[in-house]
Amino acid sequence: MPLIIDGNNAVGHWGGIEEDSLVRLLSSYSRSRHLRIELFFDGERYLSAGSTSELLRIHYSGHGHSADDAILQFISTLRDKSNWRLVTDDRELQREASWMHMPYQKVVELKKEVRTAGPAPKRMSDSEPAPDKPGYEADPDELMQAMIRGKKK
Repeated sequence: MPLIIDGNNAVGHWGGIEEDSLVRLLSSYSRSRHLRIELFFDGERYLSAGSTSELLRIHYSGHGHSADDAILQFISTLRDKSNWRLVTDDRELQREASWMHMPYQKVVELKKEVRTAGPAPKRMSDSEPAPDKPGYEADPDELMQAMIRGKKK
């Protein structure tokens, strides 16, 4: 089931990670589950266009608009909302989504899913890329812990 994630809300409830770290974590998770994710943030574009993939798309609400408004607009365009799931702890957004027949879950539930997902499938190549090179697929839990440790420095 594809996910629509309230990015700022997830960052606030994830515990010690920043926007770009959340994107890397969710990118690994989406590849490991072959899961489509639409990730929404408030404000102007922060991350580069290279942050998106065929499975993970990042949306910015733009100046003067909230991510909540952008999420609700996106939901309103979906034909079968029951095939999607909204991830947020924002009660108002949960209520609006319920009125639109959109299932939702709390961020803590997504965190559990990400931890149990395991690493993304390795690329088929002659040589294994080093952990700091493109193509390295870290275990989502290890990646999250490394990001938290890096932020504390």
